[in-house]
Amino acid sequence: MSSALERAGYLAHLRGRAYQARYQRAIQTVERALELCQRPYVGFSGGKDSEALLWVVGQVWPQAHVRILTGGETRILHPELDAVLAWWRERFPEMTIVEVHVDHVFADGWETVGFWEQYSTFKGEWSRYLKPEDADGVILGLRADESPTRRRAVALRAEGETMAIYRYTTGPMRGVYRVCPLDRWTTEDVAALIMSEEMPLLGAYVAGGMETRTHTRLGRHSLQCGQLSELRQRDPGAYNTLLARFPELAEYAEIKQR
Repeated sequence: MSSALERAGYLAHLRGRAYQARYQRAIQTVERALELCQRPYVGFSGGKDSEALLWVVGQVWPQAHVRILTGGETRILHPELDAVLAWWRERFPEMTIVEVHVDHVFADGWETVGFWEQYSTFKGEWSRYLKPEDADGVILGLRADESPTRRRAVALRAEGETMAIYRYTTGPMRGVYRVCPLDRWTTEDVAALIMSEEMPLLGAYVAGGMETRTHTRLGRHSLQCGQLSELRQRDPGAYNTLLARFPELAEYAEIKQR
């Protein structure tokens, strides 16, 4: 994934005051979440930010309830995901890591359904699939420096809160706290923590570096971010499998990662 010099630089970053301050703030955010919520869960994807988040959560709440939403294309995009999940289950044996698998790609009855039609069935996926029925909080690895949309999202605060904690007031998530402990973290912060603990990584990061964006499933945002073109370069066989199922995705094959 990186040279010895890059690794040394990341490890040195851990000792910096800025990183230490952001790390402690993340710990405090999780602690505050556990004061506010009786039944929170952690939204996990297996990506770099999710891994950094889960490590921070594990320092405060080693019995965390973790949920990951996967689809029929997930193992095509990320065949390393099973190894990632196995590592976390071994590292934090008291955690409950639940995979919610919803296959609208290769399952019986979906063979002739086009990409965008099956994709539309995931609308409201948090409340429909991922969120436990009685959950009152969700802890996510959103970071402000990922995009303007993420920056606006993590800037929202519940009344009286100084951490990145927001309470939904409408819709199916009404009354649920959204907690973002990594709101101020940089990619360098995330990479430094991952390297220091020797966490496993999805192949997209090994091939493209820590700036790569990954998604558990293909969707509008992941396609526009270049996930399909990244897969084409990294794993042509997997790319061909997806294109055989959804020929209409060929137009996204040349969009580069950003």
